[in-house]
Amino acid sequence: MSGGVPIEHFGDAFRQALQGVLTDSLKETLPDALKAALPEAIEPFKKEMQDSMKKLTQRIGRVWRMSSRTHNQMTTSDNAPLEIVPFLNGDDPTEEPHNLPALGSAAAVRALSVNDQHAYYTGYYKTRAPRNGNLVAKILLAIGSRA
Repeated sequence: MSGGVPIEHFGDAFRQALQGVLTDSLKETLPDALKAALPEAIEPFKKEMQDSMKKLTQRIGRVWRMSSRTHNQMTTSDNAPLEIVPFLNGDDPTEEPHNLPALGSAAAVRALSVNDQHAYYTGYYKTRAPRNGNLVAKILLAIGSRA
């Protein structure tokens, strides 16, 4: 092939997009070789897009984390509303697979069960919680609360 993209560079996503926009009569006229080649050809582009989305998701998670902590640093009352701070891996602690209680205030942090304290500590520090430590104070620090 001269000038243009070789047919091998198209793949599944392109084929699926074509299926969504091509009329039945046009689908019937599209050469079988082209139909067969499209799924394989788009694969490199699909991988690149997935990698870009993963990086973007991680960056958004860091921004979310930073903005939530900044908001929480402004609170000094035990019952002042706190923002949810995602774990270090970007997960929302209140959603699957964690399903932990929301830390809507410093009082809510102090009311956590021992198991929930350990789960939050592990999510925020990526290490097991110490046996004899003030986990509540470390969780409050991790979410930016000064209450």
